[in-house]
Amino acid sequence: MTRRFVLIAAALLALLFAVPAEADVGSDASKFVSSLAQNAIEKIAKAQLPEDERTRVLRTMLHDNFDMGAINAFVTGRFWRQASDAQKAEFAKTFEDYLVITWSKRFKDYGGQTMDVVGAQPPDESGAISVDTRILDQGKPIYNVTWRVRAKDGGFKAVDIVVEGVSMAITQRSDFLAKLQRDGMDGLLVALKEKVDDIRAGKIEPPMAVKPSGK
Repeated sequence: MTRRFVLIAAALLALLFAVPAEADVGSDASKFVSSLAQNAIEKIAKAQLPEDERTRVLRTMLHDNFDMGAINAFVTGRFWRQASDAQKAEFAKTFEDYLVITWSKRFKDYGGQTMDVVGAQPPDESGAISVDTRILDQGKPIYNVTWRVRAKDGGFKAVDIVVEGVSMAITQRSDFLAKLQRDGMDGLLVALKEKVDDIRAGKIEPPMAVKPSGK
């Protein structure tokens, strides 16, 4: 009888401690996203930095806050496993350049938008926590954005941004796989480098995720 009581008590204690832990993880993930967005606004958008400085700050923020290893592998699928070390290194550099120049151009058009954290969902089967946010323009919501983050290295790293239900990682994967299936990793690298050069030179506009929901 005593043994059974001890086992039940232990199980109840485990449940009691598990609930706050999950809540704490969601709260910590929300704080991570809020801090990341606020830093981007304060250090890049409001500061009106010249483009070279803006790209430098963005590159640092990308390294510090995004799990680029996981993202690189996801957006290239099976081709990542088949790629040589040299191809992986070249893709990582080129894709990073693409993301940095794309976001640098977007931040150049910053118009005072802010972000509110709505809440965090429990971790899914992969361990990713979805943090729901709204982008506001003059107090009116224009985008619904979900940040997917995972615990890593004692903190959090973002692995995807979902804008109005559209996953940026899945969209990028779809675009890349179409090119990879036709031309392989080397073909993708050539095309991606050309796109980076064209965006940097102003020949083409950086891709936009979706139209704002409030416009």
